[in-house]
Amino acid sequence: MKRMFLILMLMGAVLKGELSAQGVFPLSFNITVPYPYPTHLSDFTDIESRVFVLVTNNTPETYTITLSGRLEGSSTGVVIRTDPGNPPLIPIPIGPGITRLNTTDLTEVFDPHHLIIEGTSAADIRRDQALPEGEYTLCMRAFDAANPGRALSEDPRINVAGCANFIVSYADAPEIMIPADYQEISPTEPWIHVEWIWNRTPMAGDNVRFELRVVKMDPEGRDPNEILLARPAPEFVEDGITSTYKNIEIPDDVTLEPGREYILQVTASDETGEITFRNGGRSEPVVFIYQDSWSAVGQPRWITEDETTFPRGTEPDLDIEIRLP
Repeated sequence: MKRMFLILMLMGAVLKGELSAQGVFPLSFNITVPYPYPTHLSDFTDIESRVFVLVTNNTPETYTITLSGRLEGSSTGVVIRTDPGNPPLIPIPIGPGITRLNTTDLTEVFDPHHLIIEGTSAADIRRDQALPEGEYTLCMRAFDAANPGRALSEDPRINVAGCANFIVSYADAPEIMIPADYQEISPTEPWIHVEWIWNRTPMAGDNVRFELRVVKMDPEGRDPNEILLARPAPEFVEDGITSTYKNIEIPDDVTLEPGREYILQVTASDETGEITFRNGGRSEPVVFIYQDSWSAVGQPRWITEDETTFPRGTEPDLDIEIRLP
């Protein structure tokens, strides 16, 4: 009996040595990233974040840890990882059993000031925290807060435990179909008919709303995107539109100056926050020309004998020959 007990002790010692040699760690991670998938770094730390991180402590001890995160885009070449020289400062206590990390625990892990960003512009990430579209893997690892060189969970690069895969994808912004770019609008019409399309995603539901803006092209000839970026006071704006068209009544909705150019832009947004649109949901701008009143009933065109015409607004030099019978 004593011999059997001794053998069991020896086997236990050998097993313990083998486990130690294999690098058995007291903590393990389980990460879940359900739909809608995060598209910005802020989505990981938002109070309504749906990124779930569970830490399992398989020992009776309590550990005080710091977190190291790694977000890698397999199709984008983007790698966002915790800077080992500037790790998060707030330690997290992990008692026996399962601990769910909260948004406060994750805030510093995804703080751009604690990250090394590769494969994309760090300035772009810091500006709006948007991730390029593609497939991503999120992994985490725990280190001893008192001894940062001591890992308390497995290296996810060796063992994929503690990782989750998800896809970052954006919906198309609207595209204005009517009016066409630089189309002339007649003042004899009682409205401007604006119509746009967008590719509805299966998860969109009825939560998408549109804003329509009309802005004067001032100065004319300038890039309309630059004018819109300056956010000038619009001649007309309406948000909360649920359809993909709008008739802008003239002059009830807007008063336009004859002979001037105006910019149209439609912006889509999802009030639930589940859909992220390319270009912030902003359509490419469309410029229309509100005609002079005299041009609406027909304007003279200069035509030469070989049927050459002159562009609208030009003042050709003419030699007039009067022939008498």
